[in-house]
Amino acid sequence: MAAAHRRDAHLATGWPVTRWVSRLRRDPLRRLGLRRGPDGTATDGSGTATGPERPDLVRSSLPTTRPAVRAASASAVRRYVDEVTEGAPDPWVLVARDRAQDAIDRMPGDLDQAVVGTRLEAARRPRWWAAVGAVQWLLLAAAVVGLLWLGAAAAVEYFRLPPLILPVLTVDLTASGGGVLEVPWPTLLAIGGLLAGLLLALVARVFTAWGARRRASRVRRRLRESVSGVADRLVRVPVGDELAALARCRAAAAIAAG
Repeated sequence: MAAAHRRDAHLATGWPVTRWVSRLRRDPLRRLGLRRGPDGTATDGSGTATGPERPDLVRSSLPTTRPAVRAASASAVRRYVDEVTEGAPDPWVLVARDRAQDAIDRMPGDLDQAVVGTRLEAARRPRWWAAVGAVQWLLLAAAVVGLLWLGAAAAVEYFRLPPLILPVLTVDLTASGGGVLEVPWPTLLAIGGLLAGLLLALVARVFTAWGARRRASRVRRRLRESVSGVADRLVRVPVGDELAALARCRAAAAIAAG
């Protein structure tokens, strides 16, 4: 999410001359099938919409879980079941373990659905991106005008034509011990536009990095909540139901014995 945020920000606020570099980088979210279209439709790794009418068919392009990771998660589920069923009769423990094995088998698909269904805010763009992008184009236009103006003046001088009028910006530096500085406006537009565009891109990159960390933190929290929901649905709730049934059975047996 952080990498996708930085890529989107550079495409919107970066120096227009170098924005094409970001387009060469693959979109991390689209590569994983987690980028959503303008209408909220989930897309696969190639950007093809899978359709909002069947969200249960949407799959990400996340890599297949490594065997070591699957073994570790299965061991964690079994260890949890053994801890909460300690002291329970063997038949109830076996039923709980069967529920746990079913959860282990369903977990990869359900976790993938949890990731796909988590709100990532990928389509949400800060308002300042548009403002900075507009200013970048204005600065680039000013630099282009200045360069064309200087080029035209050089061409006129080369062909011995009447010189173009080059207005000059006069800065009085006598108060600080200097003289009078005169800078032609075409030079000021060319150099000032280029330098200001690069400086604005650097400042925007600093704010983008901060925003990327914030957005990644929010997404990480939502993903943890989604994964916790899968654990509740597949493991905690089914095993808890079996333990609740055991408690009701023991209570009924105690009443019958009385």
